[in-house]
Amino acid sequence: MKKAGEKMKSENKKQLYAVLLAIINIILLYSIINFDYYEVPIILKVLAGLLVLVVSGYKLGELLNQNVWHGIVMFRSKKMIEEIDYIARRFEKIIVVLCDITLIWGLGLLGSYILYKHSKKSIRRTLMISLVGLFLLVFTLFYIAPIVSVLSMSVISGIDYSTAIAESQEQMFDMMLDISKILVVVGGYMMFFVFLLVYSSVMIIYNLILTVMTGVQAPEPSAVMIIPGVSIPFFEGIIAMIILLAFHELSHGFLARVAKVKLESVGVVLIGILPIGAFVEPNEKELEKRSVIEKVRTFMAGSGVNFIILFISFLVFLIAEPYLSSQIDYNVVYYGNITEFKDAVVISVNDIPAKELNFSEIPYKKGDEVRVLTDRGEFITFADEKNMIGIVQKTYFENSVAEFVFNLIALCMVLNFFVAIFNLLPAFIFDGYKILESVFDKKYLKYINYLIILSILIQFLPWLWK
Repeated sequence: MKKAGEKMKSENKKQLYAVLLAIINIILLYSIINFDYYEVPIILKVLAGLLVLVVSGYKLGELLNQNVWHGIVMFRSKKMIEEIDYIARRFEKIIVVLCDITLIWGLGLLGSYILYKHSKKSIRRTLMISLVGLFLLVFTLFYIAPIVSVLSMSVISGIDYSTAIAESQEQMFDMMLDISKILVVVGGYMMFFVFLLVYSSVMIIYNLILTVMTGVQAPEPSAVMIIPGVSIPFFEGIIAMIILLAFHELSHGFLARVAKVKLESVGVVLIGILPIGAFVEPNEKELEKRSVIEKVRTFMAGSGVNFIILFISFLVFLIAEPYLSSQIDYNVVYYGNITEFKDAVVISVNDIPAKELNFSEIPYKKGDEVRVLTDRGEFITFADEKNMIGIVQKTYFENSVAEFVFNLIALCMVLNFFVAIFNLLPAFIFDGYKILESVFDKKYLKYINYLIILSILIQFLPWLWK
């Protein structure tokens, strides 16, 4: 008894040390990211932050007796398995209906085909599920996705879709986008994203060849690494990622238990205190023996719940929008090529107060001389070939609470949308591949897999020219 008490006391002490380590970790990371006394390159900040995470990862794993691989800690536990089992049994019908709807939501008519051919449910039910799923798919494409696109440029640093496409290729891109909108009904976001990804990769290679041969400006990157504090807001980013990862993996567990597949463990993958993944481990041999539709539902569950969180976040955004809008003001900021005035607040342009400028019309022509007064002084610039002078409206929140709420809602929408459709890609590391593998012949899937992996890697090539 005495030894058991001492062991428990020791374990409690280790857990307390782990909490303190996590707090210190957060403080150090936040300090590194916001260190602005000298012009420290962002790559050095990232490396310093990574070093802190790796060191703390080793210590965290030691304190909590967990496996550590190069600072990456994998926490395994059986504690939540009973809760997952209870929820799966208690709400089985609701879970199955929601999963079937998201199957159509994510895969379009392809999802309807899978449901019709492999589900033992009635044709009437399949039709009703398909209609609801297709409505949500189209609604997401035309109403939610455009908002996500705008929000992503607000909360993700280093990405700007407006400059990722060359002006001469905008017409072609618009045509391809129209074609992909037709494909989305047939093959859902899987086919939609595959088509755009491959097309984007071809255009990136074409533009980079032009860059090497003629010296024209390289295309802007259309892909960034999602790192809290670097590419997305720090605290809001961590919270949004925890929500995304937790529900994504738990949903796999719910559908596995609905299919009566045993769960071996549940857990989370961390580097230091930063969540980079989560997992639910079903018994692979049992899952392999289940019917096609049971396997499809289990694999679809992750993206499915991401679509649901996206929709809920969209509704919350609509409710909160009037309040958030009332807390927004803006500055006019210089973003051109004159380094010493980069990000300076513009006071006037040719003696016209910045707040009175009309950004819907461009009053300048290529080569026009423009006098710009900023909070750092005055300078002369010239309109470029697009008749632009390098100034933009930049919004900011007067209230830090409103900014936090906006960032959190926006990140929940953006991250869940992109993870939902990215996870449906037919590449072996994603659930989309497992879904197709469960339904169709594997013979041609490996070639599609290679194409998708190559296309993803190509998206990051423009960073070499940054």
